[in-house]
Amino acid sequence: MSETADIKDAHIEVAGGGDSGSVRSPGHSLIRINAFQDSDTYSTDGQIEDSIMFKRNAILRPLPIRAFLPIAALAIGVATASPSQAAGTVVNASLWDKGVETAMATDLGFPAAGKDMSKVTMGIALSVETVKAGEITFEVLNSSKDTIHEMIITRLRDLSRLFPYNSSESRVDEDKMPDILGEVSELDPNKTAALRLDLKPGTYLLFCNIPGHFTSGMWTIFTVK
Repeated sequence: MSETADIKDAHIEVAGGGDSGSVRSPGHSLIRINAFQDSDTYSTDGQIEDSIMFKRNAILRPLPIRAFLPIAALAIGVATASPSQAAGTVVNASLWDKGVETAMATDLGFPAAGKDMSKVTMGIALSVETVKAGEITFEVLNSSKDTIHEMIITRLRDLSRLFPYNSSESRVDEDKMPDILGEVSELDPNKTAALRLDLKPGTYLLFCNIPGHFTSGMWTIFTVK
């Protein structure tokens, strides 16, 4: 078991119904849920016994979670329970950018030392940046009008650490990042997803690893006490 987090979530991907995106956790296989807009029944290719009803949620409003499976991550859509019914702490995350017409920055990746972070062209805005240890649900909205984003969470053991970067792909080399704990990957514009993790005290980095986004400043520090 990881010394930094007890991760109970599976990798769930929602397809159909106009919503796309997935939630991943290392060490788990993909479970696909086929969601149909005009039906309350959702077929699955994996071993899932229950169904879930997904509904679109208003932009920037909290995304209520319904715990219906023995796993700790839910993908896109938003279930029917109220936010107060979600165990632990809820953190809203907005994945934003200044639009495709704005030239992307190229030198604003983590760490920020010596960099003018006022020039970032995309980022991750959190409703709260410090929380208590335990179960934490990240309710994620891609606020962009036209760009796919994602949100990856990794443990930060050194605040001055340079991440392994693949210049030919313009992205962080995730294979060389042993402390990645989970992610909401490739979330379409104006779509939502949720990632639930059990985090221990420490410092974490949330970042987008779509090519070019990390160096455009799309990262933020998150603290668990």
